[in-house]
Amino acid sequence: MTDKQIQMLIDLTKKELAESVTKEDAISKLQRAGILDEHGELTPMHKNLGYALAYSLSKD
Repeated sequence: MTDKQIQMLIDLTKKELAESVTKEDAISKLQRAGILDEHGELTPMHKNLGYALAYSLSKD
């Protein structure tokens, strides 16, 4: 993923959190995007995204 794509996902995550989206809705959206698998785990292609999001969200 490019830095721009990672930033877009970070921004989307923050927006979703601010809008009081349910956990189930958020998981469903990430599954439809192919970021999470059917078990709610990051897909192999997106494992590093978890680290990037955790780092970014910890800075706020």
